[in-house]
Amino acid sequence: MLARKPIRLTITGTPINYLVTIRDFQYEPERAGNPGEIYYEINLKEYVALDTRRVEVSGGTAKVFTTTTRPDTREKPNTYTVKSGDTLTKIALRYGTTARDLYAKNKTTIGPDPNTIKPGQVLVL
Repeated sequence: MLARKPIRLTITGTPINYLVTIRDFQYEPERAGNPGEIYYEINLKEYVALDTRRVEVSGGTAKVFTTTTRPDTREKPNTYTVKSGDTLTKIALRYGTTARDLYAKNKTTIGPDPNTIKPGQVLVL
């Protein structure tokens, strides 16, 4: 869900085989009288891949390039302020990088241990 990328939902024995995004996920570890059982609620939305076309005209001829990935039109911020419960891995997944690269850019802010980030720290993305 945090990666904001589609996943494949396949239910065996049925024709259900879709790309979906996870909109919400909630769970309860146990309910009274049912130890060991986990109850969860998941909301999905069908993901439809778009074919995008790019046309290049050169010397009177046109070339058409088709891709099946959606362009990322969201503006990525330059910094991120750490919130309670954040980890470098969660932040890196959210912004399309790796925890290792994120730590390398912010080593002076974070300190020698990449596992100890504190709420309020401002990290460079």
